[in-house]
Amino acid sequence: RLTSEDLRGKVVLYNFFYTGCGSRCDQMNATMQQVQDGMAAVNLGAMPVEFVSVSFDPAHDTPEALRAYAAGIGADADQWRFATGDATLLKETIGGGFEVYYDPAADGSFQFDPTFVLVDGWGIIRGKYRYQVRVPDSERILRHIGVLAEEVQKSKGANKLIYEAAHLFLCYSP
Repeated sequence: RLTSEDLRGKVVLYNFFYTGCGSRCDQMNATMQQVQDGMAAVNLGAMPVEFVSVSFDPAHDTPEALRAYAAGIGADADQWRFATGDATLLKETIGGGFEVYYDPAADGSFQFDPTFVLVDGWGIIRGKYRYQVRVPDSERILRHIGVLAEEVQKSKGANKLIYEAAHLFLCYSP
């Protein structure tokens, strides 16, 4: 079981996939692995970072299948989680919350735009990396995580209140 409360206060890099998707997901997994491996070079301070891959195919991607898949690609289970859930809830969460859309095809595959979403510790989307627009590269994502870590490190005392107020105005302006 994984909820947004489990990830509150952490920076999270999400991607959305299904285990049967083949080369597109292999490329996404490689990018996620490169980001995970590159985290040692980013000055995170005390900022926790996690990776979450969400399968939108719960009929085939059971928790056991996801564990085997994660082990097969060498995912670090301490930092990289794999999740799925109720099909209706997944559609609402992935589409409504992350604005990532997918549709099942007649052959059992899915049509989708491979996407990574970077979410800050306050649950606000800070970056989207779509393959349709530009192939996400690990260096770009790592750079953005580093910028976010710097913001978090500078958000102490009165600066924290100023940062959070400015962030709210920027993110929620009319």
